Amino acid sequence: QAALFALALQLYRSAEAGGEVLYLIPEQMGFEYYSYTFVERLTSGRRLILPAEGVSGISRQNKFYFQPESKTAKRSSLSWLFELQNAPPSDEIELEIFQAYGSSCEVMEVFRRLQRDNIPADRATLCYTNAEAYLPLILSLSTTYQVPVTFAEGLPVGFTGPGKLLLGLLLWMEENYTVPIFYRLLTENTLKVSSGVAQARLLRRAGIGWGRQRYVPFLEELAVALQADAQKAKREEREGLCSYLLEQRGKVLELQEIVSFILDRIPPVDVNGQVDFEQLCDGLAEILQAYSRNSNSLDVAAREALLEQLGELTKSLQGEVPLRVALKRLRARLKALRVGASGFEPGHLYAASLSHGEWSLRPHVFIVGLNEGNFPGSGLQDPVLLDGERAALNSNLRSMSAALGQNMYRLNRFLASCRGKITLSFPSFDPAEGRASFPAAALLQAYRLQTGDHEADYSAFLNSLERPVAYFPEEQGNFFCEEEWWGSLVLKENKAGGLESVRRCYPNLHNGLLAEEARSGEVFTSFDGKVEIDPHEADPRISRRPLSATGIERLAACPFAYFLRYLLRVEPPDEQIFDPNVWLDPLSRGLLLHEIYARYLGKICTTAEGPASEPSADRDLLFKIAEELLEETRKSIPPPSPVVYEYEKESILKGLEVFLRVEKELWQEGSIPMYLEVPFGFVAEDPSMTGQGLTEPVQVSLPDGNLVHLRGRIDRIDSIVPQGAYRVWDFKTGSTYGFEERTYIQQGRQIQHALYALAAEKILQQEDPKARVAEAGYIFPTEKGEGERFLKRQSRRQEALEALQKMLDLLAAGVFCASHEQERCQYCDYQLVCRFPQSVQNMNKKLDSSENAELEPWKELQEYD
Repeated sequence: QAALFALALQLYRSAEAGGEVLYLIPEQMGFEYYSYTFVERLTSGRRLILPAEGVSGISRQNKFYFQPESKTAKRSSLSWLFELQNAPPSDEIELEIFQAYGSSCEVMEVFRRLQRDNIPADRATLCYTNAEAYLPLILSLSTTYQVPVTFAEGLPVGFTGPGKLLLGLLLWMEENYTVPIFYRLLTENTLKVSSGVAQARLLRRAGIGWGRQRYVPFLEELAVALQADAQKAKREEREGLCSYLLEQRGKVLELQEIVSFILDRIPPVDVNGQVDFEQLCDGLAEILQAYSRNSNSLDVAAREALLEQLGELTKSLQGEVPLRVALKRLRARLKALRVGASGFEPGHLYAASLSHGEWSLRPHVFIVGLNEGNFPGSGLQDPVLLDGERAALNSNLRSMSAALGQNMYRLNRFLASCRGKITLSFPSFDPAEGRASFPAAALLQAYRLQTGDHEADYSAFLNSLERPVAYFPEEQGNFFCEEEWWGSLVLKENKAGGLESVRRCYPNLHNGLLAEEARSGEVFTSFDGKVEIDPHEADPRISRRPLSATGIERLAACPFAYFLRYLLRVEPPDEQIFDPNVWLDPLSRGLLLHEIYARYLGKICTTAEGPASEPSADRDLLFKIAEELLEETRKSIPPPSPVVYEYEKESILKGLEVFLRVEKELWQEGSIPMYLEVPFGFVAEDPSMTGQGLTEPVQVSLPDGNLVHLRGRIDRIDSIVPQGAYRVWDFKTGSTYGFEERTYIQQGRQIQHALYALAAEKILQQEDPKARVAEAGYIFPTEKGEGERFLKRQSRRQEALEALQKMLDLLAAGVFCASHEQERCQYCDYQLVCRFPQSVQNMNKKLDSSENAELEPWKELQEYD
């Protein structure tokens, strides 16, 4: 702005030297105090004010404007929009008002009307009241449906590839370099890389999580692992796999090079959280030059504008500043930057705000966003400097509350200046918020002026409007795209397009409709999880494939989820989300606690004689082990901050007090730990390290005489001193939700205790043929679990084996139905896949039908409590 004034002064001096000058100043131009004063002095005695359209009934809030001496031109009837009683009768107003189901439908309706009325795009202006809400929609829809548009004020730089890259990097730094943000930069094609999606998957596979120091070492480890796998594949003469692994390694190395380049140019934060602002701006400029994609002329312009802005920012702030301040300053300046501003072009619709649209004299004007939320504005004052405080400082400072009146005045003047057809609209519903939206007061005034009913209220106005335009047009034939034709003619209730012929022409649509019909019916079909599968592959009794207790319990909870996870191997991505308030996720915390328990109990017990003393006696040893493991975990999983680390550390140590209390109770009952982390079915593990175990899976005889193979790891086997028997425990570090004393296996969803008891018995009988596991259960030795224990006597083991047989019958028959109980689905990863909760309702309908004999094993399984 300072440079603009300097240029104006330079031109002023040259103009004086060159002769007489006349300044033409449109009345519409509003000024701030100093710019007004400058222009007034510059043009004194040599200016001609070009009059704007007159407005009656509403005052102009901005006092810094030039007013012509007289206005002799004929005024539009819309000049009296807010002074209806004095409005002259006129038939010249060509005004339409419509409402829309959301802002997106509002913009689409403008495009439809251009097409319906055969209006050339360069004969129309599209004005919006809220750039933040409407610019993305206009850009997206015009690009999708190939409507040529020029933007008077340009587009935010964040809409371009270079802008997305730079703003993404700022967010990446702010969120402690968390992987999902960099993952999006790769998948959204904003970084110049050879294979964005493939490299994004490799980045996720590296298990980095967050923290700038972890990227390069973890990518190096992944490259080494891929090299080793490739060499192994080569030795096994699997050339195709070897070639693929080497190709993946090459992508990792390229990604490592890119990440190293970026991190080398982002200055590190010192111990006080400070960063060198100039180095940061220069580094971001280098990254932008090296790795921003320039897909079109808009991207090229955006990159140049961003580089210029970064260059200016380096001069605006010197030295070190807090990282948060630096990022906030950068983001504020970059978000305000716009590129691609353009005037009128042949064949292009002109999109502009009200202030810019006022300079357009096209015969067709559309104004969207005239609802109370967008126009005339919120009227909220600046909390830093209230209007009263502004007036006390300087009477020439513009007040925030005056902006509402200024917006109303500008709209009225704009409407009065129009000499063609005017179409006003507002969104009557907000789909994102799920609530109604109401028209602005200016629309009611326009309706009153148009109808001559000056006393009309909102009810009369809304009742006069047609139904809100939605995603598909009401009028047949006014279709803007193929989807609208389908939505209006084929998928409506009357199915005017002939659904049967459509199904014959489009097999995929036919299959989709067939699937919906089958799922909502009573018969259990392939669309519900009835799979034609080879029993030799699916039935573990035939394939001898070992099962885990976790997999069996998932099968009992929902066969469909089991099918996805264990047969199709579909898993949600292992995303590590950075949370500034949380260090360890539940899984990591549970693994850490299990390791603490195992190391502590392993130190104090012997396999021959049991513990030398009460397990809860050596508190110092427990806390020492915990401190060591916490420090190891801290190195592999960096905490978001020292405060969060200390808080979670204190929470874990506090929970160990509960563990000690539980151990003391077990000691007093005569339940003494003998073996810990006992493996069975893992060929690569040496059972001698834990004192007991099996490398081969445990064979279990089912009631039908078949064998099934199990593998797993038993947390703990205790000796029950008074009885001479054994007890199996499994540590649980979460809450006790879903666990009850009165139930035994809960339809197979808590069958682990019975299976582990059986496996432990077979392992112990290697040395003691008379070994017997009398009890098995779960311990909750944490604050959340409150030290609760759920112990199940193993006298009902036959029931568990019968339930297991029912589950295997489902596998053999290829029955992978969804769960029929909504409660089981609350924390499932596959809700979107099975269409929860509709899947629960559909399943209950099929269970009630007598036609589905294949579901009998599932029904019978529900009888086992």
